[in-house]
Amino acid sequence: MVYFSNEIISQIKTASDSSHLNSIIENSLQTLAAKNGIFSSERKYLMNMVMALRYEKAKERNAKALENLNYAIEIFEKLRKEKHTNLF
Repeated sequence: MVYFSNEIISQIKTASDSSHLNSIIENSLQTLAAKNGIFSSERKYLMNMVMALRYEKAKERNAKALENLNYAIEIFEKLRKEKHTNLF
């Protein structure tokens, strides 16, 4: 999953706009579901991405990449909260 996450983060940092970012995130979730099909893996992936994106944000200096990372963090946090809420 580390390689997969790093690849997604690389794509996020170079995305051209928010619709491209949304597409990257959606495709990553679809790929994960196709490979695993396990609900707990998706929750772990979402948490892993939030943490990995925050780490990348702390060391990133490029303004566009920072903007993309911030947007992606918001999306992944929203998705993580939705998945957590649907547990109960």
